[in-house]
Amino acid sequence: MKRKILLWELVGIAVIFLLSSLFHFGFAWSGNNPASAFVFATNESTWEHMKIFFWATLLFGLVEFAIGIRGPNFILAKGLAVFLVPFLIPLLFYGYLAILGGDSLIMDLLIGLLAVAAGQGVSLAVLRKRPLPKSFAWFGLLLCLLLIVLFVVFSYVPPHNFLFQDPRNGTFGIP
Repeated sequence: MKRKILLWELVGIAVIFLLSSLFHFGFAWSGNNPASAFVFATNESTWEHMKIFFWATLLFGLVEFAIGIRGPNFILAKGLAVFLVPFLIPLLFYGYLAILGGDSLIMDLLIGLLAVAAGQGVSLAVLRKRPLPKSFAWFGLLLCLLLIVLFVVFSYVPPHNFLFQDPRNGTFGIP
């Protein structure tokens, strides 16, 4: 089972990255349907990029659960992954902007890939640990639920903060 979990967590890196890429364009493909805005990126803000990686990571975790790819601490492992991936994106993005002074599509893609790999790595590490008390599973579940609420609410009512601002035109939220 440990080998199977390792394989799935590695496959997850590619699947989550590809799903995130599709989610980047999903809003436009939906004809800018506001109902799709809570999952798909509606603009080029950092928040919207965090959101698409969050949903792709969560979706992959749900698929793993549905087909029985579970280990001890599954809910905690996935809760930490869905938190870590979007958390790393602004840290790495604004970090490299500060160092390089400019934006690069290749760097942006590498950041997404690195964030996903880190999330899957943490997930794998937690899945390989001995079973933890059930309270840790509740923590993982609450983390997922909190992030779902934040990503849904802020998709429709974004704060006027740099994370939510589209750098192309200075707007916030759904165009």
